[in-house]
Amino acid sequence: MMQGAPQEMFDPDNKTSDSPYGFILCKSFALKPETLVKNYWTACLKGEPQHSPSVLVSLADGVVMFVNAQGQLLRNAQGAVLAAMFRHPGGEFQYLLSELIHACQNGRTSDVLPHYRYVIGAHANSSVQCQYYPLS
Repeated sequence: MMQGAPQEMFDPDNKTSDSPYGFILCKSFALKPETLVKNYWTACLKGEPQHSPSVLVSLADGVVMFVNAQGQLLRNAQGAVLAAMFRHPGGEFQYLLSELIHACQNGRTSDVLPHYRYVIGAHANSSVQCQYYPLS
């Protein structure tokens, strides 16, 4: 029996590429950002942080993702210290599609395909301006 290097072992509790990608998609948030983040964080605390949704997307209001202490966007609540809300210049739904493609490409179940250029176009490497909100 052959085994790969320890760092290559399947580990859905600690590697986001091994965890299911979950998302919440809605038309609008209909809440103040602070209230939305507080309620979202409270709901995520009911389970394991690595099982939280990867992204919360409102077609009208923007994207919410968790952020670590280094300011990096996270694909689940594990290690989160803040939540970031932003509008993506390529569009919120297109951003969600690009994240889904990223999950497919970096997960362990699909080949890498050049989807980005078809989904988010010239905005694939765009910077976004985040507003940060405390988690509690």
